[in-house]
Amino acid sequence: MTTGVTANLDYDIQNSYIIRANQKVESGNAKGTMVITGNSIELTNSTAPGPPYSVVVSRSNFVGGAGPTNPITFPVSRRVITSATGGSFTYDSKVDGNFYVSLNASAGVNSNGTYEITIQFRQNGVPLSIIGKAIIRNSGGNFTEAPISVALQGDATQGDVFDVLVSCDQANNVLISELVVNGY
Repeated sequence: MTTGVTANLDYDIQNSYIIRANQKVESGNAKGTMVITGNSIELTNSTAPGPPYSVVVSRSNFVGGAGPTNPITFPVSRRVITSATGGSFTYDSKVDGNFYVSLNASAGVNSNGTYEITIQFRQNGVPLSIIGKAIIRNSGGNFTEAPISVALQGDATQGDVFDVLVSCDQANNVLISELVVNGY
């Protein structure tokens, strides 16, 4: 077929079809990307109950409550509902699915000492078992950042909410200067 439309599916009415590659129809799979770039405002871990001192990456959990230096953005989103205020994705497909999520971040603590920072994904408020970890060692007033990466697979049903939990083993605020979350 060289002209015309091969299929015209309205996912909002009938999104229970599974459309994948090589069918000449846009993929029906859910996917999303969340990004924080150039941030210099810390997460308020120091006031969280702990140890570990944990907070969710959301606008209100940055010092001052106004969010990161540059707003949380979602440059890619399909079959997910995004929340810049909550820093979250909600799976929005009627078809139960498997997912793969990867996270890359740069994290640090602006205080002398040795700190363990961890990052976890949460599904419906429950931390998932796989974590990314970095050990930060600051001395002499020098601020140090370290990369943190984590990737995992799991299952999702319509309405599941996913977000990111950042923890520190001591009561200190944590700077997440760069964050990229990709989910498919």
